[in-house]
Amino acid sequence: MQTQTRSDNQVGEIARSALERSIESASKAIRDVQQADGHWVFELEADDTIPSEYVLLRHHLGEVVDAPLEAKIASYIRRRQGTHGGWALVQDGDFDMSASVKAYFALKMIGDSVDAPHMVRAREAILARGGAINSNVFTRFTLAMYGVLTWKSVPLLPIEINVSSSRSISASSEATGAPRTSLAVAAVYGATYSVAARNAFSATVR
Repeated sequence: MQTQTRSDNQVGEIARSALERSIESASKAIRDVQQADGHWVFELEADDTIPSEYVLLRHHLGEVVDAPLEAKIASYIRRRQGTHGGWALVQDGDFDMSASVKAYFALKMIGDSVDAPHMVRAREAILARGGAINSNVFTRFTLAMYGVLTWKSVPLLPIEINVSSSRSISASSEATGAPRTSLAVAAVYGATYSVAARNAFSATVR
């Protein structure tokens, strides 16, 4: 029993030592990039859905195409494509259907050829996992607005949901950011049935 206890203590010491070394290494890495006046500055990044959504929004609004800007965005999105063929929500992360569908759709909207190697890999990765219908609600709303998916593929809620009692489990005021946004968009669609996006290139996700 004493031998086992001594062994457990040794393992615990080794683990604590490794943890302390990791903390010190991380702390040093942060201190090393501190600016002379005491502040830190890093590149502001987000997952690949953000630049993709920016491109899709500009086309939806019918704004004049900023070709140099879109070329930079397309280069960035291509560079971030994963070895799995799609796009992830974190650096070197797993394939994410929604991020991949939006990135692929945005690149098509910008003008990338569907026969380009990176587009073929992306399309095959998306289709191999069931296709765009398996993307999240936000992505399906976007695709429905562009006429790529039917509106039957997105949630439909009555507009009255926004004025339901605060005691209701579906009260939008009690929901967090993403679900609340989904509720609002679903309610607007339920009231109008006429949301449509401009799609000058007739791009699809196929």
